[in-house]
Amino acid sequence: VYLYSGMADVARETLDDTLYEACKAMWDSIVNRRMYITGAIGSSAYGEAFTIDYDLPGDLMYGETCASVGMVFFACRMLQMEQRGEYADVMERLLYNGTISGMALDGKSFFYVNPLEVYPKKDEEVQAFRHVKVERQKWFACACCPPNLARLVESVGAYIYTQSEDRLYVNLFIGSETEVFSGEEAAHIHMETGYPWTGNVKLVTECESGREWEIALHLPGWCRQFDILVDGEPVGYRTEAGYLYLKRCWKGRHEIVFVMKLEARLVRSNPRVRDNMGKTAVMRGPVVYCLEEADNGPDLHCIEIPEETVFKEEYRKDLLGGVVVLESVGRKIREEEGIPLYFDEKNEKYDEKKLLWIPYYSWANRSAGEMMVWVRRVTL
Repeated sequence: VYLYSGMADVARETLDDTLYEACKAMWDSIVNRRMYITGAIGSSAYGEAFTIDYDLPGDLMYGETCASVGMVFFACRMLQMEQRGEYADVMERLLYNGTISGMALDGKSFFYVNPLEVYPKKDEEVQAFRHVKVERQKWFACACCPPNLARLVESVGAYIYTQSEDRLYVNLFIGSETEVFSGEEAAHIHMETGYPWTGNVKLVTECESGREWEIALHLPGWCRQFDILVDGEPVGYRTEAGYLYLKRCWKGRHEIVFVMKLEARLVRSNPRVRDNMGKTAVMRGPVVYCLEEADNGPDLHCIEIPEETVFKEEYRKDLLGGVVVLESVGRKIREEEGIPLYFDEKNEKYDEKKLLWIPYYSWANRSAGEMMVWVRRVTL
């Protein structure tokens, strides 16, 4: 993906349409057939490589932190060539999931590999899983991921906005300030938001110029319901390729309020992803959630959740640096002594199980234990 980023740069600088089409073909292959729900890429530790379409094992995967960082770079380059929401969607998916999972909350230890399922005994004792670590490491013999992730975090401001001659694009919702345009037409932009925990975004514009220009707000692919106001009043807008366009004279001070409805939802994968058949994942906005042994006990593979799961959401300031957690109810196969290796399904017994879901990026920040993103789905 670092090569693809370079290809995209060359295509843009030289106006090479053939190279640009090659970049789009590679993008389509990765994002639509070879990318994990967290944005991670690389199914195989052998060769640190892709394998075949839809081969996305959650426990044996590679999902290197560096690859996720490189994918952000590639998405940014594609966005610079064509302002499409799908590129901003992937940047967002990676920034809130598959990149920052590579660093502990205190910034002192790191993951090279970012799995979606962890069973410590297997990861520690089975040779094929030795690349998967249950706890983040202080350092590595080949330490490319820690500094690479650090430079991404330090440079994230460069991805928030892009601009053209008469248009400002807001690609990511992150509290920030920026100056756009120049000279007498300069405009100051101030953004406030609690995203991704809340869907509320406030943009304040201050501009002395009387000319018309557009503000284009990224409309995330997950967002199904939203409201938008300018100076407290509903306004007209147009939508195109994953952005909301507001065109007017922005002279003076104006306040844009963009509110996206955030709620937990169940997500399925394409049925060609064999490892996820009969399973579901949980997301809220751009954030992927997981179950961790620290909250739900061992044997997470025995847990099932109903297709019509209802979630209770709560912001926990005291937990994992401050996160929105999700509570739900599922069931767990009862493990009793003396169960034979194989038995009739009618003898299977279940117990109701209260579940606590945490953001995927924050797992393994308390104690070593099991973790799981894709959970068995059942009709109750």
